[in-house]
Amino acid sequence: MIPKRQNSEKNLIILRKRLEKLENEKKENFEFFSKEIENLQERIKKDKLVAQQEYRALQDFVRLLTNFASHDIKNIVHNLDGLVVNLKNNYISDEDIISAKLCVTGIRAALEEFKVLSSDREKKSFTIQELTTALESLHRALLKKNKIYFSIEYIEITKDQIINQVFHQILQLLNNLVINSYEFLDPEIRTPEIKIKIILKDNIVKFYVCDTGIGVEEGLEDDMFLPYKTTKENGSGVGLSHVRYVSESLGGQIQYLGKDDKYNTIFCLSLPI
Repeated sequence: MIPKRQNSEKNLIILRKRLEKLENEKKENFEFFSKEIENLQERIKKDKLVAQQEYRALQDFVRLLTNFASHDIKNIVHNLDGLVVNLKNNYISDEDIISAKLCVTGIRAALEEFKVLSSDREKKSFTIQELTTALESLHRALLKKNKIYFSIEYIEITKDQIINQVFHQILQLLNNLVINSYEFLDPEIRTPEIKIKIILKDNIVKFYVCDTGIGVEEGLEDDMFLPYKTTKENGSGVGLSHVRYVSESLGGQIQYLGKDDKYNTIFCLSLPI
C-alpha cells in the first residue's frame, strides 16, 4: 500500500524538528562543556599562580628566619667571646660559668627556631628579675672590659612580676637592643652608659633601652626596622627587623623614641605580660 503524501510530509517535518532539536542540544552541550573547560583551565591557572606565590612566600620566610636565627647566634657568640677574652688562667668564677651556660642555652634556643619555622611557641612564665639577671650575665664581661656603665631601673613594677612569655625570645630581643647600643656607643665619651628602664602599665611591660651613643643617623628613622637596612660596616641589617618581627608576633611592638637631654638613643619594647 502506497503511503499517503500527507503522512509522508508530516513525518518529514517531525524528523526535521527532531534533527533540529538534536542539533540544538549538541550545540548547547558543546557550549556548556567548552565553558566548563575554560573555567577549569582558569582555575588551574589561578591555583598554579597561588602555589607559586605560596612557594615564594615560604622561601622568603625561610630566608628571613635563617637570617634571624643566625643573627641571634652571632650575638650570643659575641657575648661568649667577651666572656672568654676576659677569663684569667686557672680562675673561673661561678658568674663566668653562669654566663657561659646562658650563651650555650641561647644558641640552642636560636637553633630550635628551625624545627618549628615559627616564633609562635608555648608560653612559659618567668619573673622580671630572672630576665634582667640573665641579661646582665650575658653582657657582664663586655661591659666591664669596655668600662660601660650599665644600669636597670624599675618603675611601677616589682622584680617578682610574672611575665607569661617565652623566656629566651624576650631575652634575645633585649640582647639585640643592648648589643645595638653597645656597637653605636660614642668612643669620645669617657664613661659610656646603657640604661634599661622597665615600666608596667595596663598589663603592658615596657623596656626602655637608652644609651649615650652616637644616635640614629638623620633620615633613617623610618627605615631602621626594615630587613637588611644597616649602617654598620659588617652589619647584616636584620637585628632591628628581627626585634620588630618577634615583638609583633608576641602581641607587642618596638618603637624608636629619638633622644632626650641625657640619652642620644632611646628604644621602647612593649609586650603584654
